[in-house]
Amino acid sequence: MVLSHRRTGCLNRFATLVDQPARHLHAVPGELDPIEALGRALGEAATAPDLRGAFGAIAGWLAPAVGAKAALIVAAGPEGQDSEASAGPVDPVTAVRDAVNADTSPSEDVLIRYLAGLNEARRAGPEAPHGAVVVVLPSTDDGDERQITSIVHAFAELAELCVAHAVRLHHAQTNVDTDPLTGCLTRRALDRAIAAELRRSERSGDAFSIAFFDIDGFKRVNDDRGHLEGDAVLGAVGAALGRSARATDQVGRYGGDEFVLVMPGTDAAAAGHACQRLVADVAAAARAERTPALGLSFGTATWTAGVEAAALIDEADRAMFRTRRARGG
Repeated sequence: MVLSHRRTGCLNRFATLVDQPARHLHAVPGELDPIEALGRALGEAATAPDLRGAFGAIAGWLAPAVGAKAALIVAAGPEGQDSEASAGPVDPVTAVRDAVNADTSPSEDVLIRYLAGLNEARRAGPEAPHGAVVVVLPSTDDGDERQITSIVHAFAELAELCVAHAVRLHHAQTNVDTDPLTGCLTRRALDRAIAAELRRSERSGDAFSIAFFDIDGFKRVNDDRGHLEGDAVLGAVGAALGRSARATDQVGRYGGDEFVLVMPGTDAAAAGHACQRLVADVAAAARAERTPALGLSFGTATWTAGVEAAALIDEADRAMFRTRRARGG
């Protein structure tokens, strides 16, 4: 217990205060109240910028709430949602190893509560994050252990809510960023991808290129065969570009029958070769899927210091039109 002045909270002249009548003094717990800690964790997790930040808030309040040597919260997903946070005076890996490998009767308990128990997280599919809350704390008697277990479960349920929110946000963002007709990035997502490459190149000085593609004769497809056939052509082109692009490239639908390819770490010569290969792959896919014969005109632009995104896209667009005119299109 800690003695604190009720009016000011000041501990000055402590020795004198404790000798005075106790009407101006009250006792406050030296340990953090678990309910208060859970409330604070909830408040900080709700305003965290991402799942890692939310886990950091939860672990940061869980550790002192149960007197843990280490508290670890981790969630893992195959699409980049891996998040981990820990708190406590001891590194969690070290704490768990010491507790598990103790030669004699262990002086620490290890509590594990698995996450992704919410039905919504399960319904989200195999890409939904899953993980656990791991707490290492000094061994206690059965009564205290039951209470601590309840506290850990309450914090774990908060972590599960954060996981479920992250899943919903991820799916909503995916729907916003994916063009439903072609499966490529939307214009908005494409703009973000180009802006990110600009920032990366400005820091590193490494080149990157973009390519602007346009489907030759697409208007005739719409006019002669109808818009449903035109939609099928757009879908086939988008799928072929996505399959043939490198894993590090990003393909987006710029608008209508226009597509843009973002190629990190690619100079002008390599960009030209890559686009020629993509054009051939799209034509082969059209033959295999028995869609109208498809030709693509393209132009490329390579970043140089000081060039903005709009200028880069305009350069690639102009290069595409020059290529089309040269081919008589």
